[in-house]
Amino acid sequence: MSTKIKIERVIKIKAFENMLQQEKSKISKGKIKSTKRMIDFLFRVIAPIVYRDMDKIKGISEEEKVSRIAYIAETAIQNILRKYLNQVTYSFPTEADTHLLNVYQELAYDRNRRKEIYNKVKDMPTDKLEKKKIDNNFKRNEEFIVRQILYLYRTKLEQIPQDDYRIAKNYKNSKNMRKKAEELLSKEELEMLKQEVKLVGKEDQNFEDLFPEFRRVFLEEIRKQYINTLIEIGNILRGFGLIHDYEDRENNRLRELNIDEKINIDDYFNREYLQNIPIQTLMAMNIFWSNRLTKEMDEINNASFILKDMSFIEKILKDKKRYNKFPFKNLPDKDIEAELLKTALLSEISQMCVDDVYKDLENDNINETVKKVDLKKYLPSIVAEYQQEYSDYFNSRTPMTTNILGDDIVNKYITGKNFVYNLYTHKNSNVLALVESCLTRDAIQNWGYIEEDTSSVGNFIILGFDIPNLNMPLRIHIPKKYIKEYLLANDMENIIPVYKGNDDFRKDGESVKTPALIPMTPAEKEQIRSMKTDGKNDVQKSMYLEHLKYLADIKIETFPQRLKTPRVIGKGKKQKVKYVLEKEYINLDTNRTYRKDKDGSYVEIQSQKEER
Repeated sequence: MSTKIKIERVIKIKAFENMLQQEKSKISKGKIKSTKRMIDFLFRVIAPIVYRDMDKIKGISEEEKVSRIAYIAETAIQNILRKYLNQVTYSFPTEADTHLLNVYQELAYDRNRRKEIYNKVKDMPTDKLEKKKIDNNFKRNEEFIVRQILYLYRTKLEQIPQDDYRIAKNYKNSKNMRKKAEELLSKEELEMLKQEVKLVGKEDQNFEDLFPEFRRVFLEEIRKQYINTLIEIGNILRGFGLIHDYEDRENNRLRELNIDEKINIDDYFNREYLQNIPIQTLMAMNIFWSNRLTKEMDEINNASFILKDMSFIEKILKDKKRYNKFPFKNLPDKDIEAELLKTALLSEISQMCVDDVYKDLENDNINETVKKVDLKKYLPSIVAEYQQEYSDYFNSRTPMTTNILGDDIVNKYITGKNFVYNLYTHKNSNVLALVESCLTRDAIQNWGYIEEDTSSVGNFIILGFDIPNLNMPLRIHIPKKYIKEYLLANDMENIIPVYKGNDDFRKDGESVKTPALIPMTPAEKEQIRSMKTDGKNDVQKSMYLEHLKYLADIKIETFPQRLKTPRVIGKGKKQKVKYVLEKEYINLDTNRTYRKDKDGSYVEIQSQKEER
């Protein structure tokens, strides 16, 4: 073996050992315990399959019978994961949809901007209008919408026969013609004529008249997608027996606040309920619940892998007396820890394949709704790189398993992981959409970077959003590169606001988690509004309640005064102090903080950070 190969081998082993150490530090006793619980649950799901056909299979050996039924049962789990993967993946709004949502909302309130863009593109030939795609640049996306509306308008106009056009023009300009048409035409014919009338006349005015209709249709469609996604997430949580855990946690939070209200989480995944809440709330709930589902699916996928990797089903079939009480809670911690470490490494190695996929897709059109990518073709080179280290390490720790890296990824792991990848993509695109709405039209008063010791986790940052009527702030991780790429695409500095009041949500020095992000009930809001805050006896609880009061009734006046900046206004005896919500900003590259001066320029803050 040459010196060069020896050096490369040492480097590779060192990299693998570092990966092992990082992942090992993340495995807690709580995670081991919850994994055993999930293995138990998954086996209960497939137990009917395990026992149902045992006596029906004839003519083969007991060993073959066990092998066949185990395969059927393990396939059943994979089929469940695939079913949920398809249901959720195809109901998500795409990243392009989320960009268009913000552009429609912005253009709806800016007629001058609509007119400016129309004048820019009005002389383009119809066939050239369609050739454009959605990306991260807000102004280009504004132009995309105007061009698409014009393209559809002109295409429909060209399809109207000349005689029909004349009739439509006369109908539009003559009261007598309208009266005659209403007398002579059927309801369907009259409706068709009215649709043609919308296309008759000056193009610029017709564009203005059609814009609200296009926006309404788009908003209805994306609302439907957000609602469908939440319903699917609710179905999955319910299917895996998880939804009541969230209900119990939220009801415990309300009890701790002395709020006399008991919620039923099922109600919040109901179509009738979801149809009546604002789109911003739907977006926030999508972000929170898709993020929660990624955590649950990671655990489900790990349990599914372990169930198969350790051949538990075969063992149960061979030794019913030992396993008929589902003793997964009695499994040795060291065995589950070794398997969890294996799943963590499979996740890291699978992510390397996904990164390669994204590199290959960088120049693809963002408008495509769902991409089917075969990860198998990306595996060989990465598997070859890590197979020896993988088998060397796990052959001594999980000797009863095959420990073939490629097989473990493809046959035992990747289906559930694809689910998680898709959920993360959906969550991240919606967080970016929320950020875009804040940057382009100031949609949320208090939002931004959360300053904590843990605010930078690897390449991630935490963002906070105070959204009207939600029971807690939305606090979420997002890859820093997503935000930076958006800012760069729009010629903005790498500077975003700082979220104010994150310290309000702490207890005994720890961050208060959000058990379930849902709208407050009317009774809950009323009780929160009426609660008195006594800063003398319990400062932390008072801060918490003050912030909840703001969420229940979002306006500058209700924002906690201690988080505002005092400003002296007036002169002489007429001087008075006014408290204002002054934003602070942070540079994502340097972590330096700023305020804006009267001209809108960033001025660095030299003093200690104010209390938040």
